[in-house]
Amino acid sequence: MTCNGATDPLGVPYNPDPTLLMSYFGFGCPNRFSGEQKQAMRTLYLYHPNYAAISNAPPECLVPQFGKIERNCLDIIGAGDISPIVSAPVEVRGALNFCNGQNNLTDNQGRYKTEPCVVSGPPLRRVLPDRTYGASLNGVSAFDLVLINKHILGIELFENPFQMIAADANNSGTITTFDIVAIRRVILGIDATYPAGNWRYVPKICTETQAFKDDFYDGNPFDAIYIDPFQGFTRQYKSTIGNIPNIDSWMDHFSLVTTHSASHNEAAWSFTGVKVGDVNCNAIVDEFSSESDDHEFLVQPGSTTSIAVGNVKKIQVVASVANEVIAWQFATRFASDSLTILDVLPGNTGTTFDEENYYYSTPTLAGNNDGILRSIWYATDGNAVNLNGKVLFEVLVEADNSIGHIKEVFKLDSRALDMRFYDESGQAIDSVSLTLRLEEASSERAESDRVKSRSDFKAFVYPVPFNSEIIFEFELPDKETANLSLFDPTGKLLFETNVALPAGYHQINIPEAKGYPSGLYWYSLKAGQQQASGKITKN
Repeated sequence: MTCNGATDPLGVPYNPDPTLLMSYFGFGCPNRFSGEQKQAMRTLYLYHPNYAAISNAPPECLVPQFGKIERNCLDIIGAGDISPIVSAPVEVRGALNFCNGQNNLTDNQGRYKTEPCVVSGPPLRRVLPDRTYGASLNGVSAFDLVLINKHILGIELFENPFQMIAADANNSGTITTFDIVAIRRVILGIDATYPAGNWRYVPKICTETQAFKDDFYDGNPFDAIYIDPFQGFTRQYKSTIGNIPNIDSWMDHFSLVTTHSASHNEAAWSFTGVKVGDVNCNAIVDEFSSESDDHEFLVQPGSTTSIAVGNVKKIQVVASVANEVIAWQFATRFASDSLTILDVLPGNTGTTFDEENYYYSTPTLAGNNDGILRSIWYATDGNAVNLNGKVLFEVLVEADNSIGHIKEVFKLDSRALDMRFYDESGQAIDSVSLTLRLEEASSERAESDRVKSRSDFKAFVYPVPFNSEIIFEFELPDKETANLSLFDPTGKLLFETNVALPAGYHQINIPEAKGYPSGLYWYSLKAGQQQASGKITKN
């Protein structure tokens, strides 16, 4: 009997002769089997019809056909709180090629099945869980910004390595204010995801190695160094790993030599998942997102509720909340065919609320019939404040159509962003209401902000991070010559263009960016007296 062309569950091809099974290990036939003998028996067990009688062999006798992905919130929610991550895609590759049928999903126990992978080249398999899996805001809120800010300021340092990895939203191997910026941009809807992706994955074969485990748990996880048992490589956090796309550390993947005995350990195929931005570890692991609570604005009794065409008003958002607040967030849907937002202004809370705390998108760029205004705030000094009866912020608007009641055109929208107010312990405050109050705007202020609105310059850059071309989308209020420049981290000019454009929405692409190396880049977009600049990362 032979098994011509057969492969074992790891996809390693061989052609054992069952009549020589016990002679593989040499003279005397000791009371243990060689690796070759084990492979032969596994193949016979799995593929040969004459061995159906042993099909009920216990699972521990087989090569692991499943890896596992789970989340470990050790010392965050409770010691040893481990939850399987469900429906996460996992890709298995050969050394140089994709394996057919290997885009697997984890089941309700966090397990995924590895099918035989017959590819040319060495017996190397690369396992890559999907970093784009799920919703970006799953488990992420303004309170996470509070915790990250406390760590940066030294008020309350992270001691858990998984928190540190979750906080590193820009994948720099450090925790800085740039991570707060990256998370805030996603909460506000400016970016769809974080530079680091939505999830990170720590290989369990790393954390089961004592030397690595000591550095990972007792120090800075980004400083932990791992020695690969399969190929002997020393892997640092920010070291390039072969030709694997979007991987620049020992995280998020693992490469196994399937003929090596270590590949028979399930830990070699398993990972601990970390939700980016979720430093208090409350992401939902068995679905993409949680259901949102319904809220609606109240309107101050006896106040004006209508706006005539062409009139400019201030819409004040007033909070009613008994507890002191350390962070809040919510989104407002506004009828952009009836209202034009001229400006968003600080309220009378005594807190810092500036242009970094809000972002509004219009139907042209948002792809819907209404505009969305997202707003967040967190106590940058780490101290909760009393917001009861305070104006959180004001929205200066102009009516393009007659508005009978402000609630008809200015509504809370939990689908765009959950409405959440947090106390100092991070608990969501239940008894919160928001009231709208219309106020007159002075004619001088109204005219000033009309001018500001016409000259306001908003640029949208995507995808973030990029791995092909970069797209810049922007609006010009008047005919202008637009100048776009892109620089590498050393300040070297990589791309520049000058183009005369009429008023309206425009798009400039940089297809050459596909060939740029991974790293950080800076852009500058100028049009007349207007300018937008920032940074963008390539994976």
